[in-house]
Amino acid sequence: MTESELTTTVTNEKAILRYMNGISEQNISLFISPREADQPRQYRSSIMRVEAENQQLVLHQLVPGDWKEVIQLSKDIEVTCHMQYGTIKFLSSLSPLDDSENSMYLQLPIPKRLSKKQLRSSFRVSLLKHKSEASLKLGQDCLLTGFCSDISMTGALLHLPASNTEIKVGRIMEQFQVTIANVLNLKCHAKISHVSKSDTDKLSVGLHFLELEPAQKKAIKTAIIKLERLNIVK
Repeated sequence: MTESELTTTVTNEKAILRYMNGISEQNISLFISPREADQPRQYRSSIMRVEAENQQLVLHQLVPGDWKEVIQLSKDIEVTCHMQYGTIKFLSSLSPLDDSENSMYLQLPIPKRLSKKQLRSSFRVSLLKHKSEASLKLGQDCLLTGFCSDISMTGALLHLPASNTEIKVGRIMEQFQVTIANVLNLKCHAKISHVSKSDTDKLSVGLHFLELEPAQKKAIKTAIIKLERLNIVK
């Protein structure tokens, strides 16, 4: 794992099934290659249907068509899928959908384990299933308190009550705090990157963290990984 990436391992069966269904519904390509090859060729396919009751993924034909010369049935393969917010990988093996050697379709078992890799800059985890409290001090007598709906390594999105004190994009906030129950307690400087007002006069405020200490960065990273895992299970 490079410094700019986060990798999580997913073993929850329901979560893995949601990933497989999403890949199928969005018709996202799967890239398949033999695991042990020194310079593995990649072949492309997609999921035709997910058979949850049989724990199988039925695939469209692999392309290019010379895959049989490179990939052996029942041998280990690596499957890679580039989704919108990250890359999923898992190990598996191919088999024909029926007993015929010339079967048009292939199948592979739904994985029991997969890894998800995502750039830190784009890795945002939802807090909507978790209790959080966020506050911004706008002045000597103005403290806005609300909640945080998502957080990343570089910032957060807050939901706050309306204020008579104007909040401008670019303003540096010297007193920002967010608390996520049993997960994170962060105090830091932050820069306003986004402000919008809802029909009910509630504020959505995007923040970019400033001058984080190494220990704070580590705490945020640990919190994001924990929250991602909790979100998968819930």
